[in-house]
Amino acid sequence: MPCRLYHSPTLTTPPSSSSAGCTETIVAQPTYITSLGIPSPCTAHSLQTGRILFSVANSNKQYIQCDAAGNAHVG
Repeated sequence: MPCRLYHSPTLTTPPSSSSAGCTETIVAQPTYITSLGIPSPCTAHSLQTGRILFSVANSNKQYIQCDAAGNAHVG
């Protein structure tokens, strides 16, 4: 079973075993969008639920888009 990019892989069996796999462990890595002065909405929970586009408060021209690794891009 592959691990997703925004999770930390944890081996369930030793790497030398042919049945080595991974479980998905959410890593809390809060980030801050310095250009906007706000915390990033690109959390593991947002990505898991398919939420990748967010509006920017007080702006009808800017938005935040999350990539698969959980990085925020302001557009």
